[in-house]
Amino acid sequence: MDLGLAGKSVIVTGGASNIGRAISLAFGAERAVISILDRDAKQTARTVAEIGAAGGDAAGFALDVTDSAATTEAVARVERERGPVAVLVNNVGWNGDARFFLDLPPERWDKAYRLNLFPTFNVTHAVLPAMVERRAGAIVSIASDAAFGEYRMADYGAMKAGVLAFTRTIAKEYGRFGIRANAVSPRLVIP
Repeated sequence: MDLGLAGKSVIVTGGASNIGRAISLAFGAERAVISILDRDAKQTARTVAEIGAAGGDAAGFALDVTDSAATTEAVARVERERGPVAVLVNNVGWNGDARFFLDLPPERWDKAYRLNLFPTFNVTHAVLPAMVERRAGAIVSIASDAAFGEYRMADYGAMKAGVLAFTRTIAKEYGRFGIRANAVSPRLVIP
């Protein structure tokens, strides 16, 4: 299938494994220029090599997307070395063991926020100004069906609901600049 992505610069956060890997491979098949932002350097190298072996163009950037300064620097580097970012896929996320609401300590809520909601804000904030300047771009954020309420997933579901609300806001605020913002809410995926 040709989606018209050949040669376009794409960032996939958490693009080295699981859903992110599948997304990265799909962009590779479309001949996009993929930049994987992932803190697992070893797995990132494997995914980049796999895309390259299939004839795609991918590069890995070892990065913790909860670090604002490092994220801004990485996005600037992608823009310089890999081309203007046409598509951002906010895929980073974490879901700990399922617990009832009363069994979730404050530290767990903080971790859920730092790994499920903040990266979406952070990377979008780094990518969006150049998209606005170019008056073009697409932002796809991976949420979850847990955003609609899921048994023993109050922390994760609340953060993914935040991803949905944030995505709607970006679409409303920046659609006038030719930027599309959408969210996808998959069910449980077993790697």
